[in-house]
Amino acid sequence: MASPQLENGYTRFANELMEALMRTNLSAYQSRVLWAIWRQIYGYQKKQDWLSNSQLAAMTGIRKQHISRTIKELIQRKIVTKSGYKIAFNKDYTQWRELPKQVTLPKQVTKVTSLGDNCNQFRGTQKKKERNILHSPQKEKDHRVKTIVDYFYQAVKDVRGFSPEVNGQDTKTVQRVLSKYPEDVLKNMVDFFLDSKKADEIGITLASALSAHSINLYQQTWQKKKWQYGDDPEPLTDQRWWQ
Repeated sequence: MASPQLENGYTRFANELMEALMRTNLSAYQSRVLWAIWRQIYGYQKKQDWLSNSQLAAMTGIRKQHISRTIKELIQRKIVTKSGYKIAFNKDYTQWRELPKQVTLPKQVTKVTSLGDNCNQFRGTQKKKERNILHSPQKEKDHRVKTIVDYFYQAVKDVRGFSPEVNGQDTKTVQRVLSKYPEDVLKNMVDFFLDSKKADEIGITLASALSAHSINLYQQTWQKKKWQYGDDPEPLTDQRWWQ
């Protein structure tokens, strides 16, 4: 049984920073990487430290590809800064921000059929309705879909080395699964899919990553290989699963 004691070492951390972090949304990867950074910096009374992706991967158990992407996200959010291999934690939490939006979702079809155009000549409503659909999106839902699309796009670039195409079928799939699963779980499903052999067999698309088959495989693996984190599905992307 573990029995940590302060006399065996501890890390000083300002209460104000803890309170700021309580109000900050962090992904599972971002949180774990930050803990590793704090351990190496504040644990040795430093302001910055030389930290490689391999070192952070060894500390957290997260694959190097995901470490690289997570560090980029934290830098974009201005939570950490990096100069060469030296990483520092930005204590000025007023500068922290959410990730910028990156991917533009496919637009809805705006083409008017000849029949529809003819009808419009008499009733004058069809084109107007289409414009209203385009300019009255469900903002909350669209934002969540965009978050998952952005995550998939960047993950494929970082892990697989190319920029994937995102089409209407992909966004429809995301909309469907968002009604059943939270965003963090969908991100974990994407990571799980990209690390699997199945991705190479069936092709790397967002619709494939979140298909019923992929989700079923993800859930079966989670149940089969539960880790010490309890019901948190995120450790499925932990490299210790596959050793």
